[in-house]
Amino acid sequence: MDILETSAYDRRQRRNTCCVLLLYLLPFLASSVIYFYLWIPDTAPSLLAAGIKAAPILSLVLLVLIYNGGRSLLGVAGGLLLSAGGDFCLIWPELFIHGKVIS
Repeated sequence: MDILETSAYDRRQRRNTCCVLLLYLLPFLASSVIYFYLWIPDTAPSLLAAGIKAAPILSLVLLVLIYNGGRSLLGVAGGLLLSAGGDFCLIWPELFIHGKVIS
């Protein structure tokens, strides 16, 4: 294998990695579109509204856990989980302080 074959192999590997990451990001993009389409801040507080608000962040948690093989639970994934919990609490006005503390 000469240098030209190695360079082409590296380009294919990078392209394949980018395609896989784009496929993994589709749930995040879809949940973000659904959130902005429904525009949850205008609705009354409910569990459905809280779930829709936290869905994009939870999909990113799944992406991080799948991509890193579960090694990042205390790092990036843990921070994202706390952020999702804070967003979940911020739906209700009486839980505003709890939501700010969590996130």
